[in-house]
Amino acid sequence: MSPEVLTEWLTCVPRLSSLQLNDMGCPPIPESSYSFINTFRDLHLSSLTPSHENPTPFCPKLTTFRLINNDRHQAKSKITSSALLGFAQARASTLQSLDVFFNQDQCFAETDLDTLRELKKEGLKIRLHYAKHPPLGEHPPSTGLYPRHIPRPPGFADQTSDMEGAFGTDYIV
Repeated sequence: MSPEVLTEWLTCVPRLSSLQLNDMGCPPIPESSYSFINTFRDLHLSSLTPSHENPTPFCPKLTTFRLINNDRHQAKSKITSSALLGFAQARASTLQSLDVFFNQDQCFAETDLDTLRELKKEGLKIRLHYAKHPPLGEHPPSTGLYPRHIPRPPGFADQTSDMEGAFGTDYIV
């Protein structure tokens, strides 16, 4: 879906409490020369963030937010650390869980990440992580498959997703 369609959709679900998006990207507009584009952007986080400029944010009852940036065509996410921080801080009293998975490491401001880590220490369940891709040329046929001979990691059933540790992700926060 396009970013505009997502914005329109968010206006239609004011009672939404759990938002989970798998952003696979959006094909380019025919008259455009761009490749695929990310659907979820800073604009959407701003629309979900209560502020003086935005006293009636989209989805005011939101308690769980999960975004998987799964767009293989886009190098970097269109989400900045400042927008993510603003969202987390403004929603800290009502948001219970913030889980964002990026297709690759992001260049986030260290001060913003420190503040997000503080929010995590205060009880907000925050997890920002990204895919660890193997070096080029090292893709055996079993890449991405969970080996049967390795026991499942401790607490596997309690994990929020299957994208942790043994599955090849690194944590940002």
